[in-house]
Amino acid sequence: MMNRSRALLFAGLLLSASVPALAASSEQPDLKRGEQLVKTRCMACHNTTMLKQVRTYPSLYGQKSAYLFKQLTDFKEGRRTSVTMQAIIQGLTEQDFRDAAEYWGSLAPVKLKGEAKE
Repeated sequence: MMNRSRALLFAGLLLSASVPALAASSEQPDLKRGEQLVKTRCMACHNTTMLKQVRTYPSLYGQKSAYLFKQLTDFKEGRRTSVTMQAIIQGLTEQDFRDAAEYWGSLAPVKLKGEAKE
């Protein structure tokens, strides 16, 4: 009986500890906020004019939001390195990443001159 009580207590503690994490990760993206973040943090390099001039900058238009969220998280956690990107995302939260990624994903992909036709 004592082992069962301990097991239930342990399970309850684990569950209660994970609820805030689940709530934080399930917040819905805010497209308006994402648009604001993209315009102030991303568009200097990832706009269509720059994408045509600097071919190493990836186009984020229409990109899958889950992919972009992972890339931003990887930059923040050091799994991807770019001094520029790490400086730009400094101070942003996971919710900011979610909002910006969702906004990029809501945009139509752009066709840059010289891209191969599908």
